[in-house]
Amino acid sequence: MSDPMTRRMAMCHAAEMGRKESWPRRYYWGAVWWRLHAKEAAAPAQPLQWSRNQLALYRDCLANPDRYINVRLELTDWQKFQAARRGEED
Repeated sequence: MSDPMTRRMAMCHAAEMGRKESWPRRYYWGAVWWRLHAKEAAAPAQPLQWSRNQLALYRDCLANPDRYINVRLELTDWQKFQAARRGEED
């Protein structure tokens, strides 16, 4: 039987998967990493919010890929997501 994965090992795994996986799946792994980090943080509210933000961005990339692919290349995916939430899409 194998040893259970520690939180640190899980964080390393999430970081590695985030580097290996392509868009938009890397945002999912970012959310996983931030959620794990929040469990170690003295003040977990901010890392949990960042995790929720990364997961929301990931879900939006899946639901609205045209919003992100070859559109407004000067903006990051996060900026495009925020603009869409504010109703400022082109």
